Amino acid sequence: MAGGTRSDGQAMRVLVTEDDEVLATALAAGLRREGMAVDVALDGDAAGPFTSTVKTTTGRLRAKLGDPPVIQTVRESGYRIGEP
Repeated sequence: MAGGTRSDGQAMRVLVTEDDEVLATALAAGLRREGMAVDVALDGDAAGPFTSTVKTTTGRLRAKLGDPPVIQTVRESGYRIGEP
């Protein structure tokens, strides 16, 4: 699997949710250079249509990464990767 490509050859899809438009644009550009398909939402409300995608993808990542859990859910905030 190279860069932002899944094992089936499709580009990984990433959602960037960031209030700062300049930062969101820079993050999206970097991810696209890595070959990922990027959606950008400039606030949490705009991310609404993508939320089931995020939950599904997070669930799949958690299953693949196994124990101990690497991805933590932060209530009313989102997700954190790594130690709490």
